[in-house]
Amino acid sequence: MTLIKCPVGHWFDSARYPTCPECAGTTLTIDRAATCQTPFAADDDNTVTRPLYVSPGGEVTCSLEDDRDGRTVGAWSFENFDPVVGWLVCMDGSERGRDYRLYTGRNSIGRSAENQVRIVDDATVSAVQHAFIVYEPNNNEFFLSPGRSLQTTLNGRPLERLQSVRLTDGDRIALGRSQFIFMAFCKGEIKW
Repeated sequence: MTLIKCPVGHWFDSARYPTCPECAGTTLTIDRAATCQTPFAADDDNTVTRPLYVSPGGEVTCSLEDDRDGRTVGAWSFENFDPVVGWLVCMDGSERGRDYRLYTGRNSIGRSAENQVRIVDDATVSAVQHAFIVYEPNNNEFFLSPGRSLQTTLNGRPLERLQSVRLTDGDRIALGRSQFIFMAFCKGEIKW
């Protein structure tokens, strides 16, 4: 196992994944020779030479350390940043103990990198769009819908094709051989 840290801060096994699986689709490249302008205290001309991170959309960001007094000064932004609204936690299956972040809108679940939620080690989960969890921010509600597989259950009941069911905190979802608990962050008065 060769663990490395991506520019966003996720640790992953580089022998198993060519890019960070948590950042799927938003992998950053690093330009270590570039110059970063910052509004924070830096050199006299307000320019420091530090690693720059360039998103696929071309946005340039940087992380800076002020070496003079040991303080860390950060300048980081993500174009189209989408805060977490909930989680799936694997309770039983090949990825037991792992959590998966859910975001606003439609979160597809499957094995491949095309999905927002990747269940890599369960071959009984469809590669693409096994199921979907949708967060609707206007009503602060979550919904579960089956995708290309009929092996999706909610609290022990199978979902039928084209059926969409409202999720509540603590619901148990089975996808293939894996069992998950749904946990909402956005609920009640809490929402972005």
